[in-house]
Formats: sequence, structure tokens, C-alpha cells
Amino acid sequence: MGAARRPRDHALTAPVLSVAGAEVLDEVRALYLEMRDHHAAVAPHFGPVRSDDDAWARRTASYLRWLDDDPLAHVLVARDPDGVAVGYAFTHVADGMPGWREPTRLGIVDTLAVTADRRGEGIGRLLLDGVYVQLAPHGITTVALDVVATNAGARRFYEREGLTPRTITYWGSR
Repeated sequence: MGAARRPRDHALTAPVLSVAGAEVLDEVRALYLEMRDHHAAVAPHFGPVRSDDDAWARRTASYLRWLDDDPLAHVLVARDPDGVAVGYAFTHVADGMPGWREPTRLGIVDTLAVTADRRGEGIGRLLLDGVYVQLAPHGITTVALDVVATNAGARRFYEREGLTPRTITYWGSR
């Protein structure tokens, strides 16, 4: 049984979303690393993690490449009333699957992270809804994302939000 969450006054702590680009990457670094550590805990079979600096440098390089190459790429940041980032989503756009007619383009949610002490408050839903809102004016109504297979909480969240598994990625080494 999970630990009980302490009650919060959501009206006082409701986060506000802002759409941003590269200028907020330093601000969301801690959220990314917290998510990476959570993934390490739920997926120890992935092996040891990179150092914080190395992991963030690699993640930032991908973010910057997408922001440079894709005019629809963006970072949504959820901030508490004090302006502190409590979650973020990084999204870029890709072509749909070549063998199928629909969707022709889809939003790739590369990262959706919410700080652990604010999970369960609707921040993930706020971020995911915000992704759809940002993409809709461009005719993009479908999103895709990867979830660590052993991250049961994330899988439950996305399934509650109406996302369904479409592909499975197999890993192997020889």
C-alpha cells in the first residue's frame, strides 16, 4: 500500500504553465535529474547512471538540437505561485509512421517530469493538456512518448490520460 499523501490546499499551490525554449533549460535541470534518478530506482536493470553533469549535457544537447531544427519544439514549465519550477514537458514534432495514413505528424513528448513531492496533484495532467493545446493550432492532435516499462506509476498515469501502448522496444546485447 502506498504512503498517504498529506492534504494540500490546491487553490494556493496550483501551478501556472509557461511556454519557453532554451532559456529555461538551466531551470529544469534539477527536475530532469530527479526524473533520471527515479528511473534508475524503478529500472535498476538499465545499469549505472551517468554523472549529473554528463547526463544533463547529453540531454541538453538533444533539447537544443530539437529547438534549432523544429519550430514547434518547446518546453512547458509548471511553476508554483512563488515561480519555482515543479514540472516540465519537452515536446518536438515528428512525422507519423510511414506505413500508416494517420497521423501525418505527431508530438513527441520527450520528457514529462514532475518533482516527487508534487506528484498526484494534477501537474502531469496540466503539462500533458498543455502539450495538446500547443500542438492543436498546427493540426497535431496525437502525441507519443516512451515510458520505462517498470515505471508502473507513469504507465498508470498515461493510461488514465487515454494514451495506449502502440509499440514495444526490445533491447539486447551480444
